[in-house]
This record gives sequence, structure tokens and C-alpha cells, in this order.
Amino acid sequence: MIEGTTAVTTVTGYAADRVITLYAKEAGVKVEKSGAFSKIKADFTAVAGGDYIEVYPELEDVTETIDGQEVTYSRPTGKLLELDRYVTTV
Repeated sequence: MIEGTTAVTTVTGYAADRVITLYAKEAGVKVEKSGAFSKIKADFTAVAGGDYIEVYPELEDVTETIDGQEVTYSRPTGKLLELDRYVTTV
């Protein structure tokens, strides 16, 4: 739950290792398309409490040599990708 105040609350960064849903408790909460959120489709601004944006971590494949064997695994890049969003229509 993202809690705001009477002023606009802007979310600028968030670290995640799984799918997360950020619910706005009230109107005016904003997630800008920058920083960790630079790969979402567009800025998100809640119109009412209950609006949400759902994101998941972008992964990259990394290959390392461990004990003489090449091992490939995935790790988060620090960027979040958009899965879904809901904004109340008025």
C-alpha cells in the first residue's frame, strides 16, 4: 500500500525480486517513469484510492565460470517492468 498525504506522493524507487502490486491509498499518488520505474509504459497517477500498478523485476542472464565450469543464471537488473495497471475513470 502506498500511503500519501494531502500533497502528491511520488514513488521514485522500489526494489523487488518478484511481482509486486503498488496500491494507492488515496488519489494523487504518482509513480514517475524514471529510475527503477524507467521501463514502465508511462507515468502512473492514482485518481482514487485502490488504483494500482503491478510491476515485476527485469532480469538479465549472466554467465560466470565457477570451479572451471560455465554457469548461467538470471539476476535482477534493478529496473521494473509493468505487468498491469488500473486507474479509476471519472
